[in-house]
Amino acid sequence: MKTWRKNGKGKVRLNDELALYITQADAEGIQKSLTLKAAWEEACGRQALEHTDNVTYSKRGQGTVILVYMDDSHWAAELSMSKELLRLKLTRALGQPIDDIIFEVNRRAALKRVFTKSAREPKEEAWRVPPEALTSDEERHAREILAGITHEKLRKSLYRAMKADLEWKKGIQYSKSSQKAPESPETL
Repeated sequence: MKTWRKNGKGKVRLNDELALYITQADAEGIQKSLTLKAAWEEACGRQALEHTDNVTYSKRGQGTVILVYMDDSHWAAELSMSKELLRLKLTRALGQPIDDIIFEVNRRAALKRVFTKSAREPKEEAWRVPPEALTSDEERHAREILAGITHEKLRKSLYRAMKADLEWKKGIQYSKSSQKAPESPETL
């Protein structure tokens, strides 16, 4: 079924006119979207941009609201704290008042990011490095540092924590230099 509409020049197919209108609206929308994305790139900075999945105008609420999809809830919270500064930067860049910015975490982007991160070459994880035993001089030095603490239970707890931390750091140091720790007399 063909639908016709009369205009000043005669009959016009309604489908043709509607298609022309949609094409013009799409071009304006695309231009508006590209301008917003360029303004967002300038306003938020490189690190935040790496965690931005999409930026768009929102239909929520009244006024001009920008909706930003993030791939990480930590970045969404970080940018929420800077919302007013970002709003002012976007207002200046777009030449129109921005009433609000809403940050949402895009679950698909977050899952994709986790997947691609795990698919990359794994980095050395420091917490998996085995600790290396302290030498008697290193243990003595740690005890000297804590000698000023008079509360015995506190001093012993701090010593155990300090020793574990130093052994772990020593293990990391040896794993990075790929040297084997010298054997202490106790292990021979």
